[in-house]
Amino acid sequence: MVFVACGDDNGDDAAEGGDGETIKIGVLAPITGELAPYGEALERGMTVGANLINQDGGIDGRQVEWVLADDQTEPRAAATQARRLLTQENVDVLMGTTSSATTLAAIPFAEQAQKPFFYVVEGEIKTCDASGEAPRRYIFGNGESPEQKMEEFIPYMLDRFGEDVYFIGSDYVFPQFINEIVSGIVEDNGGNMIGDAFVPLGTSEFSSYIADIRRANPDILFIGVVGTDGVSLVQQINQFGLDGVTLTGIPTFANEVLPGIAPVAQGVFTVDRYWEQTENPVNREFVQAYEARYGDEAPVPTIGAQGAYGTLLLLQQAAEEAGSVDGEALADALPGTSVQSPAGEITINPDNHVVEGPIRVLRIEGDGYELVEEFDNVPHPGFSGCSSQDL
Repeated sequence: MVFVACGDDNGDDAAEGGDGETIKIGVLAPITGELAPYGEALERGMTVGANLINQDGGIDGRQVEWVLADDQTEPRAAATQARRLLTQENVDVLMGTTSSATTLAAIPFAEQAQKPFFYVVEGEIKTCDASGEAPRRYIFGNGESPEQKMEEFIPYMLDRFGEDVYFIGSDYVFPQFINEIVSGIVEDNGGNMIGDAFVPLGTSEFSSYIADIRRANPDILFIGVVGTDGVSLVQQINQFGLDGVTLTGIPTFANEVLPGIAPVAQGVFTVDRYWEQTENPVNREFVQAYEARYGDEAPVPTIGAQGAYGTLLLLQQAAEEAGSVDGEALADALPGTSVQSPAGEITINPDNHVVEGPIRVLRIEGDGYELVEEFDNVPHPGFSGCSSQDL
C-alpha cells in the first residue's frame, strides 16, 4: 500500500508562510487500481494548487502541507488510510476520493474526528445525514452530481441526435446511478431507453457487449465505463464500428483519460464543469502553472483543477472568514462560501453542502475539447439521490 508524504516541492516554488505554521491536508487517491489515471490527476492538481495557494500566503497564513495515501480504488483500503491520515498523521482536512464506495468508506472517520472532508470528483451526492433531509456537518461535495450534469445535457443530445438511447456502464454505484438519472430525463423528454448493460471493473474485452448494442440500434450510446476500461471499450467500438450511433457519456471521456481515448473518440460529446480554456484570471494562472510543470500534451485534468485547487480555494476563503483552520470553525464557515475557481464562480450550497457552478457541453476535437454550449450556475436539487451508509 503506497503512502507518500508530500509538501510543496521541498519549498522550491512556495512562499514563506505568515507565521511558519502549516495546515495539513490528507489526500485519498487511487494511485493504483482501475481508477489510477484519476488518482494521478488529483495528485498533480494538488501539487500545483498547493504551490499556488502557498505563494498567495497559504490558508489563514499557514502553508499547505499535504499527505497522499493510496486508496487502491478499494473501500477497505480507503477506510484504513482515512483512519491513518486522521489519527496518525493528524491532518486538519481530508480530501479525495474518486469512487463512491471509497468515499462512503472514508466519511465515518472524518465525522468521528470532527474534521471537514471534501470528496472532489463527480458522483451522486454523499452529504446527507441518516435522515436524508439534512447535510452532514463535516462532509462537502466539490464534484458535479449526475443531476447537475444531465439536466440540460440530455435534452440537448435528444434534440440533435435522436430519441433512442442505450446505456453501458461499469458495474458499481456511480454508473448505476447515472443510468437511473439519464433514463428518467430521457423519458421525461420524449426519448426511449432501449437497453442497458453493466460490466465488471477490470473488463478489457467488449465484443459481446458491442454486438448487443449493434442489435439494439440506438441513436445515442451513453457510456459510463470508467478509467482504462472505458478506453478499451471505445477503442473496440472504433475497431468494430457502430455506424450511425452518436457516442457520449461520463466519466469515460474525462480529461484524465483523454490522451488514450481521443484518437478513437473524435467528435464525441461529453459534459463537464471545467474546460481548460475558460477565460478567467484564476484559470489562466492555474493552467500556466500546470503546463509549466507537466507539459501541455493533454488538457488540464478536471479532478486536478476543479477538485483539488477549487477545494483549496474554498478552504482558503472559509478559513479567512473563520480566522481559524480548526475543524469546527471550518465546518461553520464553509456552507455558503463562494470563490472564483478555474471553472468560474463556485459556491457551497448551505442547504446540502454540494458545490454549484457552471456546466459545459464539450466535444472532443484533436487532442482536446471544443466548447459547444455553456449553462450558468446549476444547483443540485435538495438531497436527490443522496448516497449514505446510513440510508
